[in-house]
Amino acid sequence: MEKKKKSRFRWLLIPLSVCLILYLAYQVYASVYRPYQTETTTRVSVQDTIRVEGLPIRDEVPIQNEAGGAICYLYDNGTKISKDSEVAAVYADQQAASNRIMAQRLQKELDTLIASQNTETLQSVQPDDMLRRIRTLQLSLSAMEANGSAAQSDELRLSMLQSIQTRKQIFGTAGNPSDRIALLQSRVAELTAASPLRSIHTPASGYFVNSTDGFETILSTAMIDSLTVDDLRGLIDRSDVSGDPTAIGKVIVSYDWYYAGILPMDVIRRIEVGSTVDMQFPALGAQQIPFTVVSANYNADLAEGLVILVSDYMSEEISGIRDRSATICLAEHEGLSVNKEAVRVENGVKGVYVYTNSKVQFKRIDVIYESEDVVISRIHSAETEPDYLREYDDVIVRGKNLDEAEQSR
Repeated sequence: MEKKKKSRFRWLLIPLSVCLILYLAYQVYASVYRPYQTETTTRVSVQDTIRVEGLPIRDEVPIQNEAGGAICYLYDNGTKISKDSEVAAVYADQQAASNRIMAQRLQKELDTLIASQNTETLQSVQPDDMLRRIRTLQLSLSAMEANGSAAQSDELRLSMLQSIQTRKQIFGTAGNPSDRIALLQSRVAELTAASPLRSIHTPASGYFVNSTDGFETILSTAMIDSLTVDDLRGLIDRSDVSGDPTAIGKVIVSYDWYYAGILPMDVIRRIEVGSTVDMQFPALGAQQIPFTVVSANYNADLAEGLVILVSDYMSEEISGIRDRSATICLAEHEGLSVNKEAVRVENGVKGVYVYTNSKVQFKRIDVIYESEDVVISRIHSAETEPDYLREYDDVIVRGKNLDEAEQSR
């Protein structure tokens, strides 16, 4: 009897095993087999940008040095200075000028070390706060050096040195910096032993720049109200403009500076006077500068028009730009990115097919921006508007018989 029972059990086990194998095979097949090519929908933020030709326009006064000599600048570009400030020293030779520049850098380190000995500062500083400041400065320094801003990198490095020294003072591990201070004082005195031939002072107050490009006497903010597209085009195309050889720099005397640009008329219609837009200049890399739209030439009879923007942002890098082209960010859109190949229209409704749990479903999209390759759909609530596309939906880009698949859903 027992042998017969075992025999029956074996016969029952065989079909069960076959069924299990077929089920597992189907699951593997279902997980691997995709009848459609899909892309997962993700949330993105895109900028609507356009290239513009134009020129930065500022009120600028050259700083003259007709006698020649080796120049040592006393301020970084973009520094705000007052009228009659000493901005440069003239030496007989380049070595003396270089020594003065080195002395300025060592003097900054010296001032930093002395400041870190302030007992009142030590009593008010928390070690954890100082550590966070050091880490923040490290990140800022790495980013600044990547952008090639040497002057600001030096300032950040000195700030970090002071923070590190202060933290060491708090824990009593700084040692005695008096030897370093004495060495720096001696070195600064040695490097500044040579007296300059003369000093150069600023003719006006404003932002200092240690170079000229020739537009200082050509462009001014007074011309903005009467500027035309043809005028600006002529200025952009000029190739005979060069810096003044007798000038060692200039002062930007207008704290607000302008950008005059030429844009297609269909783009100008999208720009509202008084609105804020961001601009990028080739010389500044990825940095964006906010501008306010002062005026825009709305003339339907013209193919292109003039737009005037103003900004009060200033820095070392900004002070020297005269790029004849730039990029304007007209708007920034946040939504769901959809491959343009996936977009379809069903019964007058624009949408996409979504593949979920081996089923095909048509979902609506609300297009707020589109480029050559993608569209951006506005994000709708999944609770109140479930028929709209949602984040992480698998959108079908390519597939056969989608209409039939939707009808059989």
